Amino acid sequence: MLICGTAGDSGSASHPRSPSHPATPPSFAGLVLVGVAVAVGSACDGEGVSIEAGVPPAVAVRVIPDGASVSGVEGTAVFRLEALDAEGRKIPSPEVSWSSLNPKVATVDHQGVARALMSGQATITAEVDGVVGSGVLTVSVPDAEPVTSWTVSWRGAVLEGVWGTSPDDVFAVGEEGVILHYDGGGWKEMEGGTHEFLFNVWGSAPDDVFIVGHDGTILHYDGTTWVSVAAGTSNGLKAVWGASPEEVFAVGYNGTVLRFDGTTWGPMASGTSLILHGAWGTSRRDIFAVGLSGTILHNDGEEWRPMASGTSAHLQEVWGVWGSSLGEVTVVGLYGAILHGRR
Repeated sequence: MLICGTAGDSGSASHPRSPSHPATPPSFAGLVLVGVAVAVGSACDGEGVSIEAGVPPAVAVRVIPDGASVSGVEGTAVFRLEALDAEGRKIPSPEVSWSSLNPKVATVDHQGVARALMSGQATITAEVDGVVGSGVLTVSVPDAEPVTSWTVSWRGAVLEGVWGTSPDDVFAVGEEGVILHYDGGGWKEMEGGTHEFLFNVWGSAPDDVFIVGHDGTILHYDGTTWVSVAAGTSNGLKAVWGASPEEVFAVGYNGTVLRFDGTTWGPMASGTSLILHGAWGTSRRDIFAVGLSGTILHNDGEEWRPMASGTSAHLQEVWGVWGSSLGEVTVVGLYGAILHGRR
């Protein structure tokens, strides 16, 4: 027997968003209201929530692990999930929908087995009762053919940042608000609505891309249009990286660190006033930020903590490959500084 109804104004849990923009789990109180509405609501009208009688709806979904890596094309990683009800109890055998937000990097099947297709990162999501959890899959291809020649494909403004989902979906940003997109055939300028210097670009999917820049500039792309987003700061933002559409981080001048929760950007305490130039991570609980005077910060999902770098060089970028037993992170900076970290 199925009991169906709608949540009305109690929240958005009864109206799941698309996989590229998963819904943020509602508050505990909101979920209690949704549960009551489902229990006593009218018959399904095509927009209501349907749950099996006697099985409480999920209020939280946790993907395990929240960060994994594979080496080589066709490599696989297995993700599983825990779905919890409003009492914090695990829901046995929940009906789950798995998805990859960057299927050109990796796909995932109905059992949570992700398969690598090319180097990069893909957010793997699991949805239960409209509630979404996510993990990050990092793919490296050590036996890829080396680059042997370069071709100039565009000339114009100074460009500062580049990111893409695949060889035919690449974004580049730079001075005077320039935004370029490469579709496999050539570079085309995009209208971003700003003339600020844009420093960095990152996205979870082709239709969920962020750009950060001077004077607290943040732009978001939904696959069609770039829209300016309130950052709550006038400090310049130098880098952006995220673990999912609801776990995005931006860093910049005066030690600024911002976190996006899927709805709004808010400040985080960094413990430094120095410029942070780069950010990268393997999951929402494993994020690095680097900057002036050898600054390296690490976030474990709770707070940012400094790490000893052994150098005073200005660090610009951070990148790495993480594994279940061995993690490697590389940081580069001015004057030829290269730092290599292992767990």
